[in-house]
Amino acid sequence: MNQIMRKMLDSYTAVTFLSEYDLRQTKLKQADMIVTPDYLEPSEYRDKIGRIEACQRLGIDPNSFNVLFAGGVNKLKGIDLAVESMNQLKNSDITLIVAGSDGGKINGNRVDILQFVKHFGAIWFSKRITKKIDTYGIKSKIKFIGVQIDMSVAYSGCDLIIFPMKKPHQARPAFEVGVQKKIAVITDFPNIREYIKDGFNGIAVEPDNPTELAKAIVKAKNNRNWLKQLGENNYDYTIKYHTEKNAMAELIGKIRKMLIGAI
Repeated sequence: MNQIMRKMLDSYTAVTFLSEYDLRQTKLKQADMIVTPDYLEPSEYRDKIGRIEACQRLGIDPNSFNVLFAGGVNKLKGIDLAVESMNQLKNSDITLIVAGSDGGKINGNRVDILQFVKHFGAIWFSKRITKKIDTYGIKSKIKFIGVQIDMSVAYSGCDLIIFPMKKPHQARPAFEVGVQKKIAVITDFPNIREYIKDGFNGIAVEPDNPTELAKAIVKAKNNRNWLKQLGENNYDYTIKYHTEKNAMAELIGKIRKMLIGAI
C-alpha cells in the first residue's frame, strides 16, 4: 500500500478489513481497525436440485470425480496450474470443471486492432492454455461451463473445488461451497490460513505446485470419509464466520461504541 492510500485510510475513525492479514499490511497508526470477514446468504448456495440433475444441466458426468475451478481462464487464480495438475491425472476418473469467463475470448467474429491491443495479455494467455490442453491430450478431461448465474448448481455437480491462486487473494468460493458441506483445495497463504485450516475444513497446498495440487485431489478422492468430515467442518466454519449476523457482529459493536462516545 502506498503512502497516499495509507494516509487517507488513517484519516478515518475506523477502517474494516476482510482478514487480519489485510489489516496488518496497511500498518495504520490512528484509525481503529476491525476485521469483518466476507459473508454470504446460505440459501443462495444450498443444494437445490441434487448432483444428478446438476450434472445434467452442466453437461458433465455424474459418475466422474468432478473438481471445480471457479476462476475462469485467469492467470492470477491459477488455471494454468489446474491444467498442469490434470495432465498428471489424465489416466484417472477425475474431471476438471472450469466455471467463469475467458478474457481472451472477444465477442464477435473478428477482433479489430484496438481490441487486440487492449486484450493482448488475456488473448495470449487464453491461446497458451488451449494449446497446453491440446498438447497434453486432455481435452476430454476438462469441461468449460462458462459464467454461471447460479453457482449453487456448479457446487452441486462437483465433489470439491480447487483454488490454486498465484498471490494472496480473497477466496469466497471456499466458503460458498461450505454451505453444501464441501471443501476447497487452496493455496497456502497467510490470509487463507485464517479461515481454511489444512486437514480440518480444507486442504492447503504450496503456491505454484501442480504436483502437490494433483496429490491433494487424489488424497481427497481416495479418502471419502475424511473428505466428508472436512466438508462437515467447513459447513460449521462457514456458518460461524461467514453469515451476515456473525461476520458483522464486531463491526456493529464498534459502531455502537462510537455513537455512544459521540453523544
